[in-house]
Amino acid sequence: MKYAFIKAHRCEFSVRAMCRVLGVHFSGCVYGYRKVHHDLLSLGETCAGNTVARLMRVEGLRAQVGYKRRPGKHGSPPSIIAANQLEQKFDVSAPDQVWVTDITYIRTHEGWLYLAVVTDLYARKVVGWSMHSRMHTSLVLMLC
Repeated sequence: MKYAFIKAHRCEFSVRAMCRVLGVHFSGCVYGYRKVHHDLLSLGETCAGNTVARLMRVEGLRAQVGYKRRPGKHGSPPSIIAANQLEQKFDVSAPDQVWVTDITYIRTHEGWLYLAVVTDLYARKVVGWSMHSRMHTSLVLMLC
């Protein structure tokens, strides 16, 4: 009932304001086929979930997945930018002359894991590495 009211009056009032006043979440206005199917079953209708999905697809109805970021500044510029001393010359004649580093992130069941690696360009082997649950300065300082 609340969402029907919001839909009927969205030309007069802001949808976000109506959601706040009525005590419903803004994302609840956009149903996917699973929620629609569940609502139909709770109203006593008999239908299959695939049928609901097909009918919604035919009508061009679909759930909103994710939200766009609001405009504005996200993140900050890097604090230190090191000069490019290699200038794309990756051929090295002896070991322990040139080391390169990289930081990557790995998705795990417990969250993101950040990995910093130092590689010797001559042998193409890992010289050192460190991992941390957050990307802080300490991640790369542990390599030294």
